[in-house]
Amino acid sequence: MLHKGRLPFRTGSVVAVVALAVSLFVVDAPAGASPSPINRTNSQINSLQARAQALAEEITTDQNKVSTAAEQYDEQTVLLQQDQASLAKACEGIEVVVSTVQGGAEVIIEGQRNLLAAAEAARVKRMIPSVFSVDLTQLDFLDNVNLDLRKTFDESFASSKVAPTSVYCGGFLDVALSPHFPLVDWEKGVIRYWGDGNQPLDYTAVQDVGSYAAAAVTDSGLNGKPLRVAGNSLTMKEMHRSLEKASGRSLEARSLGTVEELHLLIDEKKRTATNPWDWISLQYTWCMVSGKGKLRNLDNARYPQIRPVSVESFVRSMLPNLPRG
Repeated sequence: MLHKGRLPFRTGSVVAVVALAVSLFVVDAPAGASPSPINRTNSQINSLQARAQALAEEITTDQNKVSTAAEQYDEQTVLLQQDQASLAKACEGIEVVVSTVQGGAEVIIEGQRNLLAAAEAARVKRMIPSVFSVDLTQLDFLDNVNLDLRKTFDESFASSKVAPTSVYCGGFLDVALSPHFPLVDWEKGVIRYWGDGNQPLDYTAVQDVGSYAAAAVTDSGLNGKPLRVAGNSLTMKEMHRSLEKASGRSLEARSLGTVEELHLLIDEKKRTATNPWDWISLQYTWCMVSGKGKLRNLDNARYPQIRPVSVESFVRSMLPNLPRG
């Protein structure tokens, strides 16, 4: 199902969409679906929405003008049947639409094109598309087939009157340090990574992505421009030291191979894997450790009031729940 997020709030005469996306849609993972990075981050996306909603309301000068909409839209009706009427109605009186949809081409490309068309019909000024990842502008098609869907949708803005504001934040810190991600095995006391450990990588906590997205909603200076932010930019060697310092535990560093060997492994798994996520997940890793998706010219200073959580602070908050060997 697609769930409608909270709709417009007003600051003076300005109407903006709230929540990590006002006029926000989230696709739940289908029952019985194979585990994947997308499915595992649904809870993080929900957290991000809530954080963005709270921050957007904080910057509203007239809380009495915050309104909500609890309508729910059926996924097939909105996306597959292209229910433009419902989407257009949802966009009425909105200046900024933020999308956090997750799914395949029918959602990321066709679904967002439906939303973009509805937004244009409603004279929406800006749209923050569902990206929230590494810098897509630095990637070529096929570098990451899942992000290719987002690159393909981005091309739709060329013929639209709605201006894009993509938010690039690197990887989600919450996901990178979760038990489901192969970076850190706390039980065995091991940190594993590809490459020599000297390539700077960008990671941002989900709640901070929500904070930056909420700030971007009311920032008219981002009209037609991307926002590049990172809570942490550090090498794997620096990550290793931060994890040990924050946890008080020793972690053995193990190299999984060179960046080139990772690329060769991806090519092999494309030929042999029965589950495409076996190699698509590795493409996310390659985009980061190769440096190709690295964020450059960060915009963190644009919002000095946002103080993103550090790796060490994040790990300290995890300590009560960290498994022991």
